[in-house]
Amino acid sequence: MNPLRHWREFALTFTVLVFAGCASTGAIHTTTPITAKSADYKTVLLSVSSEVDESSGETMQLASFITANLRDKGVFEKVRVASGCKDCPECRSDLQLDAKIVDLIKEDPNGDAWAVVDVALTDGETGKGVGSFKAEGKSSSRTVPASRKSEAVEHAAEQIVKFVAKSM
Repeated sequence: MNPLRHWREFALTFTVLVFAGCASTGAIHTTTPITAKSADYKTVLLSVSSEVDESSGETMQLASFITANLRDKGVFEKVRVASGCKDCPECRSDLQLDAKIVDLIKEDPNGDAWAVVDVALTDGETGKGVGSFKAEGKSSSRTVPASRKSEAVEHAAEQIVKFVAKSM
């Protein structure tokens, strides 16, 4: 058999396995469709919390990832992060984005990590909800075990920003 053919078959198989095995995934599950348009909102106030024990590091990572991605996408003119208050003058905004980590799985039987985040969007002036959804982030089992939770949180943040940018 031709050695070049073996090499091509090997290269093709290796490429397929690498891309299939390294795929990190995420998902969005809409609870209430987003009824707002980004043109109506110039500033967004991000508030991140968690109901999962011992997840303060992941909560800070989620806030950082969402903030950076929102700024990179340019969906809003200003992105602020709530610093413990929502009613002070510095924290007033056109739109509030509340993200709460509701599930954080360090590692499942397949070696993957998961992060599930509930997101609610609220009009800053009226206090009326303008949409809500659940974002999921999944790590790759090929990631170094110590960074799988971080990767899952990062992918959840990416899902949040993509969905907000697309829906508004």
